[in-house]
Amino acid sequence: MKSLPPINLSFSEKIAERQYLVKTRTQKWKLVVYVGLPIQDVETVVGLDWRCPIQVIFQNEKIHDYACGVDSFQALELAMSYCVTKWVSEIAQRFNAQIELFDEFEI
Repeated sequence: MKSLPPINLSFSEKIAERQYLVKTRTQKWKLVVYVGLPIQDVETVVGLDWRCPIQVIFQNEKIHDYACGVDSFQALELAMSYCVTKWVSEIAQRFNAQIELFDEFEI
């Protein structure tokens, strides 16, 4: 079986941004999520799939991630939902924090 190369983590042109407010009992931080332009660069056994880069900035952390799809639409759609289900939820749990978006309770 052919060994596939690792998926590229480089960030493309930013196409979307969302800012959250992370609040604990004693502190507040800004959490910023960027989604990049989908890129067709993920090698599969049958060709190339699409990757939508994600960048999460929180405190001093800069996290690079991605979502993949069979086309650019699916990669973008998965990236948008993955940002919330993975990163926003994880940070809320890690700090036992509330996450606010547009001055409303989110998570």
